[in-house]
Amino acid sequence: MSEKEWNIVIRNNSLTSASRLVFSNLGRASDGSKKLKFRRIERAPYSAFVLKPRKFQPHEISDSEVKIEQQFHIPRFVVADDSYVDTFETKSSVATAMARSSFSSIEAEASIEGGAFGFSAAVSAGFSSSESNALSKQSTAESSTMNITYNFPRVVLHLDEYSLALSDECSQDLIRVKDVNSLIAFHHKYGHFFATRVELGGRLFSSEKFSTLGTSSESEATKQMKISASASFSSKFVSGSASYSQENGQSGQDSDARRSMQSSISWQAQGGDTLLCNNPPAWCPTVAPFQNWRVIKQEDVIPLGDFIGRIPGYEDVPDRFNKLAEITRRKETVSFRLGLDAWQRADKNKPEYLSLHHAWRIRQEVTQLYTNELTKDPFAAIKGLQSGQWANYQIPYAIQELYDSGHPGLAFEDNSTDTVYDIEVETLLNQAPALHYGVRYQIFNRKRGLWLRAILFNQNGKEITVLAAGPKHEATLFEFRDQEREGPMRNGDKCCLLVYGPDGRQKGIIALSLRGQNPGEGVDDAKSIGALPYSVPNEGRIRFTVLEMVDQADVPT
Repeated sequence: MSEKEWNIVIRNNSLTSASRLVFSNLGRASDGSKKLKFRRIERAPYSAFVLKPRKFQPHEISDSEVKIEQQFHIPRFVVADDSYVDTFETKSSVATAMARSSFSSIEAEASIEGGAFGFSAAVSAGFSSSESNALSKQSTAESSTMNITYNFPRVVLHLDEYSLALSDECSQDLIRVKDVNSLIAFHHKYGHFFATRVELGGRLFSSEKFSTLGTSSESEATKQMKISASASFSSKFVSGSASYSQENGQSGQDSDARRSMQSSISWQAQGGDTLLCNNPPAWCPTVAPFQNWRVIKQEDVIPLGDFIGRIPGYEDVPDRFNKLAEITRRKETVSFRLGLDAWQRADKNKPEYLSLHHAWRIRQEVTQLYTNELTKDPFAAIKGLQSGQWANYQIPYAIQELYDSGHPGLAFEDNSTDTVYDIEVETLLNQAPALHYGVRYQIFNRKRGLWLRAILFNQNGKEITVLAAGPKHEATLFEFRDQEREGPMRNGDKCCLLVYGPDGRQKGIIALSLRGQNPGEGVDDAKSIGALPYSVPNEGRIRFTVLEMVDQADVPT
């Protein structure tokens, strides 16, 4: 391809522009602030970069008459024409919009897990307060969507700092970035993030909400989508029929959650002749001409400010952007409930939340634990008492003190009003406050004015952890975990709550710690919550939870 032909490809796809988020104005809220709704992701209308010329040796030029080294504005590329199918789940409208805009499934997931698209304070400050709030609401867990793409790539472009230079207009506007407002304006004009690896070619994209698919299993939804997609390529009626999907996509499992697609699969085309999007066999050959190449996959996404900082002469830009954002750092309160996962509830249709309850229960259950120990071997107990080991058979001082002070313990209950907790987090002016996986927090109950804490006691040489509430100086640390997941948490996210003791050491995941591993080894009907190290034998006692965010106006006081 010639320099002129590559220029057509670059202009057709706006490859020197970053991507930006677009919001629509819904008017004013009761407090006078703007109400915005996230709509889509698109290429910014102004190009932040220009393609640098690169040298070509005579043997690299198709014209055999040329014997000298020349320079052309041709991007670095690799031919990649292996077609492939990709299916993946997205759990919010922002992530789904990323997928529709050809970002990879990894980038779509990172868009949520990494805060403001996984990026630094600089890109976060590229959003106004109302935009950030809109993003936060749209980034919460909604009905999951299963996405499928049939990809027909032609080339992969590598748009790194060695291939691009800053455009003159962008360079001039960058000088005028002096405060947060001018930073926001800069991002609105030039975009928020830039993909440095871009696949060009054609693709067919389709998505279905899980509610339409009629299944809660990602693997089942993936299987059903692939069956319908395959039918649309092979059927003489162009699109796979609903009956084909229903009859040939049945799982061997006896499940009530079965797919019942009400219509044939509908494709959206990027690249090729888009008028033929719902006739895949006819559409495929139209991807070949370079004039029909479009962006079908974007990866290695970098915040715009960070990428500009990689270009010689602009190394200070990321630090400048971050400093502008840091000026606005403040503390915010996030309120939430922790609900027991449905499969662990007594009645799966009746929510149970981590609740404060009177210390009589925890005292009663610990008393029962010690009583059980005495009755196991009364002669050994008498011998122990005679030898001065009476502490092994006495209710721990910390438990008795908890009861005497009137401070509560914790349990999962379905009818308590003491279920809402607060965590104070740091945020920037234009970021919505969020809890993060892997970060240690102190947890506060505003209604009772008490902090959650871990109480440790020994019983026959075995350390036992139970949870209670008390004054701030007794508060201990807690951490949300979901395997190796990182970044901000969304409403509806599953998690385990990790407990740290007064000594700062990890004690395990919240669990029914007073129950034994086997019947008769502890208090079989104990409900008080403590902590246990994770192990397969302990899984039956560990409590798996779901995060439920609570608006500040709804927090009981």
